[in-house]
Amino acid sequence: MLCLYVVPCLQAQETDLDEFERQMDIVCGNDVAYQGRDASLDNRDRVRLWLKDGIHFVDRLSTIGMTSFQPYVKWSLLEPQPGQWDFSYYDVLTESIWSRGLRWTPFIILGPAYSVPDWFKESNENVFAVCMEHNLETRTQSIWNPHVLRRADMLMAQISEHWNDASDYESVLLGISGDFGEAIYPVSGNMWTYFNDPHSNHPSDQGKDRYHTHPGFWCGDTYAIADFQKDVRTAYGRLDVLNELWNTQYSSWDEVRPVPRNEAASDEAWLWQVEWYRQSMNNYAEDWLRLARRYFPYVKIFLVTGGDMSPEHGSDFSGNAEVCAWTRTGTAETGIRITNEASNYPANFVLTRLVASSCRFYGVPFGLEPAGPVDEKGVVARIYNAVTSGADHLFEYGNPIASPLATERFNRYRQMLEHHQPKIDVAVVYPTSALILNDREFFNRYHERARNLRSFIDYDFVDERMIDAGALERYKVIVRLEDGYMPRVYENILDRMNPIGNGTLSIEKIGLETQNRLDNTWPLSSKHDGVFVSKMTSGEVYVLNMNEEPLTLDLYVNNTLREAKLDPVSITILQ
Repeated sequence: MLCLYVVPCLQAQETDLDEFERQMDIVCGNDVAYQGRDASLDNRDRVRLWLKDGIHFVDRLSTIGMTSFQPYVKWSLLEPQPGQWDFSYYDVLTESIWSRGLRWTPFIILGPAYSVPDWFKESNENVFAVCMEHNLETRTQSIWNPHVLRRADMLMAQISEHWNDASDYESVLLGISGDFGEAIYPVSGNMWTYFNDPHSNHPSDQGKDRYHTHPGFWCGDTYAIADFQKDVRTAYGRLDVLNELWNTQYSSWDEVRPVPRNEAASDEAWLWQVEWYRQSMNNYAEDWLRLARRYFPYVKIFLVTGGDMSPEHGSDFSGNAEVCAWTRTGTAETGIRITNEASNYPANFVLTRLVASSCRFYGVPFGLEPAGPVDEKGVVARIYNAVTSGADHLFEYGNPIASPLATERFNRYRQMLEHHQPKIDVAVVYPTSALILNDREFFNRYHERARNLRSFIDYDFVDERMIDAGALERYKVIVRLEDGYMPRVYENILDRMNPIGNGTLSIEKIGLETQNRLDNTWPLSSKHDGVFVSKMTSGEVYVLNMNEEPLTLDLYVNNTLREAKLDPVSITILQ
């Protein structure tokens, strides 16, 4: 249960929103390099580092039309000692960006190893997440820790009171768990953030042991197990019923606990456990979002998520979107930031499209962020993905200023970063249950087929939750890439819709049949390597050419055959 405090609400300011109606936000950031890599540094040292180099980084980013700067606002830096709040570093940072006509998007982080102060980790309120497989702790807080939300409440109260003018904010980003703040469980550790934890393996931290981390099920602490047992008992009611459905032989509820996949007694047991694991993160995210909405009532709030929907990650993109829809208000929206992009457009598309599809279905905004380096071609691909997905904002690290070519390409297409509505008539079934039950080979095959299909057609993903909510009714054509297990209720719905494809039909046949079913309204009638097409509700057709050479293609635009000349690595708009 959330601990309630007096809420120092941000002051509402009158703002002319016409300027922002169409323009997409361009959020840039990452001040971690200016926070220092030495554990002995304090905020006075960080101020010196920021004034020496950080401001120049902001000035360089300003050349690509940045609308806000996003610093990592860590609990460990704001409350270095219990009850002693120190805003000095972030005061200097915010004043330097506001004086340049920018707003800020604070990334409020509490939970990952690098964001929690040492004094809390050594206190009796600390509860590290425990790996179920090895029964070992990591350094990230368990989401079942009953003390964390109270601390998050105090942190947001301090931030909203200290920086209390809503017009200074572009949005607020929440970092609740994961490696860097995502609404997922620990996966690989913190890489460049190891140095903020005394048990790291950063190259400058010789002799320190790396904390335990890997993709897995981080629900081995006593609070997590108790929650699992409570929810199992609520769901099944009687132990004999549970034993029959799970093919188990438990003699008491105390014996029921999460197990690795190879120890799950049945598919029913495994499906339930993974769904509980995901729903636990959804519940935790909802608590954070409702808490943040109390302190930032006039500011857009974004939940950060990541991962590829592997069961171990605990990510649930449509579940996140649904929670965001529940927590929006009449004064400000709540949405998702997905951190999955790199430089390959089809890969970016597949990793982000379920977020885009579910956010548009539930009516909430979303933004896109790279998970690593982005090359000069990727800069263009990311702009195309944001525009044709209907994104609210695009987040950049330093990728567009990494080289003159990257900067030139970003600025060439920057004016396209406006709020658009894609016209998508095809839904590809995202087989939630099959992807949970089958092995990694099945998972990878599905993603590969989905990437290849994008060369033929633009489409949305629709998972089982969205099917249940009636999302398929929005589309003209339904596609099934795999024929894995799906609950009977969803099979019955699909049977009535005559979907294209199954696990054996080639992607080429699926793609061409999908184009045919659209009654010649799709611009392409075949596949062209490295070329991708999207239609917008405005009637425009957006074409991405990822090839290094120019191309000339015949495309149907509003039932008229048009010759389109495509520059190398370009986005072409056909009216």
